[in-house]
Amino acid sequence: MRRFFEGTLLSICFFTQFPIFYKVKEMHKETYGYLAIMIALSGLILSAFLITLFTLLSPYASEIYVAVIVSVLYLFMYGFLHLEAVADIIDSFYAKHGGKDAYIVVKDSHVGALGAIGTFSLVILKVAALSTLLLEGSFLGIVAVLYLSRMMATGAIYSFDFHPESGFILSMKEALERKSMLLLFIISIMILLFLGHLLLLPLAIMITLFLHWWLQKYIGFLNGDGLGFIIEFNELLLLNVLIFS
Repeated sequence: MRRFFEGTLLSICFFTQFPIFYKVKEMHKETYGYLAIMIALSGLILSAFLITLFTLLSPYASEIYVAVIVSVLYLFMYGFLHLEAVADIIDSFYAKHGGKDAYIVVKDSHVGALGAIGTFSLVILKVAALSTLLLEGSFLGIVAVLYLSRMMATGAIYSFDFHPESGFILSMKEALERKSMLLLFIISIMILLFLGHLLLLPLAIMITLFLHWWLQKYIGFLNGDGLGFIIEFNELLLLNVLIFS
């Protein structure tokens, strides 16, 4: 029970900016497994924050302005973690075309012009999509997408091979068990049924498989940055599915 508690807290700590006033003294294999399983929880927490803040502030100002501000704050509340990964993947994609080592580019702490432009474009599209759905009152759809995009990250950790130097992810992968993944899948179906967006699940699986294929073909490996890339594009594409459906 303690390791489940610690894994859950670590998952919130790593994937959101909400303060966790608890220190884990020792990491166990089971802790890594619970950490990975509970990644989707961060999506539920972030969506609750996003929707609650919009609901509280919208009576006091223009709804359009509030929707944009709250959507930007959402990016802050997960620390731009996955957006940084998108920048690295875009830079490595173009660098590989130039004959450079993609992994060296990914690990470089500097962001290139193309990575910055691509990430900025993604931010604009994401803020626009979230703002649109907030204004339409599609709150349950937002919860479904933020949950599902992160649930797909756990599925990717379990299913795909990662670069040998991705130590943190490999620790989570080693700790994940088939029965845990089956339970997560069943719970996810129940959550999506409750939210009325079960059809997003097969779409998310197809998007994840396509992104994995693209990363392997054009980058040549999958690491933490690739995982963040999968989360971001799952989220963006699923938000647009809600808008255009």
